[in-house]
Amino acid sequence: MSLVAGALARCRRDANGLLKLGDLWRDPHVAHHHLSHAIKRAGLAPHVVAIRTGRTEGRGLFAPERVARQLAQLIPPEHLWTADAPDVPDLAEDRAAAEAPATAMRSSDVGQQLSELLGHPVNFQLRTTPAGEVALIDVAMIFTGLASDQAGLAVRRLLEGQAEIRSLISNFHFPGRGQRSIHVAPLAVALDFAFLLPGKAAAQMRRQAAALMVRYLGGDASLVEEVYANRRAQASLAAIPAEQRTPQQQAARLCGEAVEDQAATVSGALPEPLFVPRKPLVIQDQDSVGLPGSDHLYAAGRHGENLIKIGVSKDVLQRMRELPQSFGGQYELLAVWPHEAVLESLVLELLKTAKASVGSSREHFNANASFEQICQIVDSARHLHRLKIELEAVGLKRRREEAEFEESLADRALKRRQQEMQMKQEEAQTSLLLELVRTGDAEAKRVFLAGLAAS
Repeated sequence: MSLVAGALARCRRDANGLLKLGDLWRDPHVAHHHLSHAIKRAGLAPHVVAIRTGRTEGRGLFAPERVARQLAQLIPPEHLWTADAPDVPDLAEDRAAAEAPATAMRSSDVGQQLSELLGHPVNFQLRTTPAGEVALIDVAMIFTGLASDQAGLAVRRLLEGQAEIRSLISNFHFPGRGQRSIHVAPLAVALDFAFLLPGKAAAQMRRQAAALMVRYLGGDASLVEEVYANRRAQASLAAIPAEQRTPQQQAARLCGEAVEDQAATVSGALPEPLFVPRKPLVIQDQDSVGLPGSDHLYAAGRHGENLIKIGVSKDVLQRMRELPQSFGGQYELLAVWPHEAVLESLVLELLKTAKASVGSSREHFNANASFEQICQIVDSARHLHRLKIELEAVGLKRRREEAEFEESLADRALKRRQQEMQMKQEEAQTSLLLELVRTGDAEAKRVFLAGLAAS
C-alpha cells in the first residue's frame, strides 16, 4: 500500500462518507497549523466542509476522497501519516503511486464491473493462448452467464451462421487432462463475437458500445481522462509478471497488449512507453490577483528530467502542445493560476538561483523544490505584487502631494509679485501727485486734499 493510500485509509469518515482531512498528517499539531493553508493554497476550499459542532472526533474539515487524495499528494512525505509497518514502500515508489488519479481503473474491479453491466455474476476465467488469442467458450460464459455445455452449444450455433467470423478463428488445444481442441480468436474478434451472442447481456453490451461511440463522435472530453486512467492501469499491470496476475488482471492486460501490438504494427517498431500526464490543479482563491481576461500563469514539469517550466499563455493547453516543438521532450501541466500572468516576472525572479539552460528559454528551472514549494513561491510572488502595488500607490500619492505643494508655492510667489508690483505702482502714483502739488497744479492739489479727507 502506498503512503497516500495508507493515509487515506486511516482517515475517519462522517455519516456522509466524507474524510476527515486532519487525519492525513502524521502529527496532529502540524496538521492544526498547516491544514487550512494547504487547502487554500491548493484551491480545494470550495470542496471542503467545516464541521464545528458535535463530538470532538466529528469536528474538523471534511471532504470527498477525491479531494482528500489531491491534498495528500501535496503533503510532504515526512509529514504524511504512515503506519510503522515493514512493507511501507520507498518514497520514489509512493510518488509514482500518488500521481495516479482517484479515477484510475482498478483491474480487480473488472469482474464486478462486468457483473453489474451484464446483470449476472461473472465467474472470471478467460483462457489465452501463447499468441494472446482467447477461448470463445470462456467469452460466451462471461457474456451470457451460461454453464460450459450450454455456452459451447451457443458458440457452435453462432459460428454456423457467421462465416466471416468463422474465417478469423482457429482451434487450440489447451494443456491439461481431458482438454479438447476449442475455438480461439484475437481479442477484437472475440468481442465482435460476443456482441453477436443472443440474450439480454449481449444486447446490453451493444447499447453500451453505441453510447460510447456517441460520446467519442460527440467529443466528450471526459473520455480523455478515462483513457489516461486506463493507460496508467495498463502500465501498472505490465509491471506484474503474467504468472502472478489474477484472471481479472490478465483479462484487462489483454486489452492493453492488443492496443500496443496494433501500435507496433502501424509504426513498424515497438511502441515507446506512453507518457500520460496527470490532471493539473487549477489554483484560484480569494488571494488571487488576477484580472478577468488576462493571461494565465502555469507550471509544467518536463517528463523524465528534473525541470520545471514557468510561463504564461491565453490558451494553456495549446501552449502545452507547442512546448515539445519548441524545446523537445514531453511536458505535463502541473498547475494553472487563472488570469495571474502578472506574477510571472516575480516568480522568475524568486526562482532565478535555480535557472536551467534549455535552448533559448529563460523560464526553465531545476525542480529541486517540491510542488508544494512552487505553490509557496507563487504565494510569495502574490505578496510581493501587492506590496509593489501599495508602494507604487504611496509613491504616486507622494508625487501628487509634492506637485500640489509646488503649485501652491508658485501661486503664493505669483501673488507676492503681484502685490509688490501693485505697491510700486501706488508709490509711483503718489510721488507723481506730490510733484504736481509742489508745482502748483490745482487739480492735483484737489485730488491730494480729497485723499487726505478720505483717509
